[in-house]
Amino acid sequence: MQAFRNLEAQGFAPRLRVAEFKERAIGLRHDLIIRREEIARGAAAEAAVAQRLAELDTTFRREALDAFKEADATARVRREELTIAQDRNRRTLLTVPAAGIV
Repeated sequence: MQAFRNLEAQGFAPRLRVAEFKERAIGLRHDLIIRREEIARGAAAEAAVAQRLAELDTTFRREALDAFKEADATARVRREELTIAQDRNRRTLLTVPAAGIV
């Protein structure tokens, strides 16, 4: 930019061309500021999504573990009930001697 101004001062560059160059430089700086803000917003959004995913993962794991513990406890109760029922069945089964006389 300064080089263009020096050329203009020496009369080697047209004023209009220098003004266009200045305007373009200002526009590019403005675009750069906008893009940097967009990058910052994108990074913030990405961080928020990552945090939400971590929360969802934690919630899912906790709920899955709770459901597993509940299912495991139910299975243990059912196995105990089965053992009791099988034991009761064995004790109530009557066997008759081969001769048939009791």
